[in-house]
Parts: sequence; structure tokens; C-alpha cells
Amino acid sequence: MRATLAVLLAVTGVAEAQRIAVPTAPPASPERRRIDDIIYLERCRGGCTITSGDTDSRTMTSLVPQGPRSQSFLGEFTNAMGTSGPAADAEWSALVSCVREVYSPYAVTVTDVKPSPSESYHLALVAGSPQDIGYPPRTLGVAPLANDCSPLSNAISFTLASAHAGDAFERMRELCWTVTQESAHAFGLDHAFEFVDGSSACNDPMTYRKDCGGQKFFRNLAARCGTDQLAPCQCGQTQNAHARLVGVFGEGEPITPLPTIEWNPPPAAGAELPPELVAIAASARGVAAVELVVNGTVWASVPGTAFGDAGQPPAQYTVMVPAELPDGIVDVALRAREDLGRFTDTPIVTLQKGEPCTSAATCATGQQCEAGRCFWAAPTGTLGDACEFAQSCESNVCIAATCTQACDPAGPNGAAGLPGCPPGFTCAAAGTLTNHCVIEPAGCCSATNSQPPWFFVGAFALFGILRRRCVSRCSSSRS
Repeated sequence: MRATLAVLLAVTGVAEAQRIAVPTAPPASPERRRIDDIIYLERCRGGCTITSGDTDSRTMTSLVPQGPRSQSFLGEFTNAMGTSGPAADAEWSALVSCVREVYSPYAVTVTDVKPSPSESYHLALVAGSPQDIGYPPRTLGVAPLANDCSPLSNAISFTLASAHAGDAFERMRELCWTVTQESAHAFGLDHAFEFVDGSSACNDPMTYRKDCGGQKFFRNLAARCGTDQLAPCQCGQTQNAHARLVGVFGEGEPITPLPTIEWNPPPAAGAELPPELVAIAASARGVAAVELVVNGTVWASVPGTAFGDAGQPPAQYTVMVPAELPDGIVDVALRAREDLGRFTDTPIVTLQKGEPCTSAATCATGQQCEAGRCFWAAPTGTLGDACEFAQSCESNVCIAATCTQACDPAGPNGAAGLPGCPPGFTCAAAGTLTNHCVIEPAGCCSATNSQPPWFFVGAFALFGILRRRCVSRCSSSRS
């Protein structure tokens, strides 16, 4: 395996980058099986000495430094005023808190307490200047990036603190950006340029773009890669930074506050449902969408506002009531949802839309009518179950009268951040079922699936024939 050095250069506007391919020996098998679950931030009190050689955080050796010297010395972390020691403690503490918050959705520990010699860990050096390790003066950070995007164990990333400028708060944000980007390179993440909807990836740490500000978080969105322009991703067509890190570490517990949302103005209880509803919403991570929830079901949605110089400030959101919402008593809320799926609802307000329902005949397909309200029962359909309407499926997807689910052909935590499909199913990549699970056209069925798998064909009556063939193919291989 070869590694690439991901180098972050500080320039005006959109940053430029250079990548230097550096051959490295493949990690030993035990190292490949266990990726570090500790990110150790080192401020280099009194300075740090890095020895040139195969990278290993535990011995402070690295292939990153350039030049003829066998050892490189990095000066201690300094604050915005260029002062080290106790005077820099407050800014250091703020930086550690920021990095910890950005990595909190993943099962990894961020600490500035040095791990024991027996532990494996990623070493994030936050100290020194670019010249200390032989790089141009405007280099902000350097890190290894495996050509196959596999995470590297016991790696070292460099955030060159002295190259970062600005007041204490903005400098801390810039340092947090560099630390999270450079450490994530060692876990297999490439640079992000724009999300697949065309919006800027400026709010993700893996970007070089500066067309928005605020704290950056690993986004649960598929992104196209590149630095100052679009470029092929090193591994795959797109990259979902959040999904990739979940694949490396597993899920953690985000410490970022939940979104906030409040009516503006609140509807009067018992009044007629207006054609639109308005609320003010905000989120530290950013509001991904504001949704209209009626009798427990999401009926409409508007996207979060664009990120600007200060990130995404609180904003007013107007959600139109869809014409197809059936008449009846409606328990209404607006929901602010972030990209990780966490959400907060406004207080529920009970309103009227036309006359209360008296039977399911006036409700939407599959709904029940009780106490004047049209509503769907909680979904019970799982992958492969028969369905007549989407709301009966846990995935909220019903195609060809069968519950299915969106999927990623790359498998679990793939590029789009969607799950793969269970055994016996494949992620379709053609026709109307693109990116949904269907039964594999060849091979064995899942012996553990209690529901009969299915395959979309023009004549759905062939289902029984396909099922019998699948059983016949698999029976000889079962123990």
C-alpha cells in the first residue's frame, strides 16, 4: 500500500493543495484489524522531536517531515498572541472541546492526555511551524492518506499552529478545521468540494472552500471531491464523510445541542388549518430541513437555508400545507431536522381542516379514522413484505407492492451514506428501482429472512416461480 500526503496550504480565497506520494509498508495484520479509537491532541510542551522513519505515533516517527535531517523539532503550541505555556491554556482548551464535539458522533475518544504506551492512538500534533518539518511557510497541515482510503493505525497528523492567524476565536475555529481534516485524512477521507445537490461543501472539515464560515462538521451527505475545483475522489465516485467515519469507528453520541424551533406565530388552537405554517429554527450543526408533521406523519418539507459567512444563522421557515392532506382534525407540529436525523418539534397544536372525518373513506389510502382524525398506524412492514402504500413500510418505500429500502451499491456506510442490502438482496442499479434493494437475480436466498425475498419483474405473477427456483438453488448447500 502506498500513502499520499494531504497537504493543506493557506492562501487567500480557495486554498490550493499538493499531494506527495510516499511509499509505506502495509500495516501488519493486527494493526489492520484494529483502528485506533483514540485521537490524542499533543501541544508539545517544551517542543516535540519527530524522527524520520516509518510512521508510528507511539515512537514519534513519521515519513511526513521533509529534508535531509533525521529529526525535526516542533515548537510548542502558542495562542493568538504568540504566547505559549499557561497563557495559551484557554485557547487550547477551546480547541480540544471543538475537536471533541466534531468527532462526538463516532465511537472515538478525543483527549489531550497522553495514552499509555500499550495503547494504539492517532497522534494529532498541534504545534510548530511549516518550516519545522520542511514545508512552505503557508502550509497549515500535513497528513498521510492511504491510496486505497483504508484507515491508518498509529498515524501522525500535523496541524502547524504557528501558521494559523486571526483573533482567538476565529483562530481556534481554523485550528479545529485543520485538526479534524488532517486527522480524518489518516482515517481514509479525501477532500470534498461540493455535495451532490450542487451546494458547496464549505461546512464540512474535508473542504478547502471558504465561501461559508462557522464550525464545520462531518456531513451525512454524499459529496464530490476536489480542492479548488472538482476532481475524481480517490476512492469511489462520491464521499460521505460522516458515513465513512461511522464505518471506521462505529456510532457515538453527538454532544452538539439538538436543533431549536418555535412557532412564528403559533396557530390558535381549534382554528382552521392555514395554507402555510411558519417557524424560526436554528441548529449548531445546521438545519437540514424543516418538516410539517400532521397526526404523526411528515407531509411536507423545506430545505435548510444556505450557509453564509457566519455559518447558518437562525432563520424563518414557511412550510406549505399540501392539497392532498385529507380533511379532519389535525394535530400539527413543525420539525427542525439536522443531517444526522436528530430533530426537535414545536409544541403540537390541534387544528381543523374542513370537517372531522367520520370514516376511512375520506382519508388517504391506508389511513384509519378515529376521533375525527385521519392517520396511519405505525408501520410494520420490513424488507420483502407485501404493501399497498408506503406508510405501511418501516422504510416508507413501497415499490411493486413490496416494502423495499434505499441502498448504496458500495455496501454499508458507502459513498452515499445509505445501508447496503441484506443477504439474498442486491442494490438495483437500473430502471425505476435504482438504488433500492431487490432479490439477487442469481445466487442463494437468505436462509435467515423470515419473509420471502422478491425480485421486481414486469409480470409480478412470476414471484412464485422465482421463489421456487431460489429454494431449489440453495437447498443443496444448507447444512
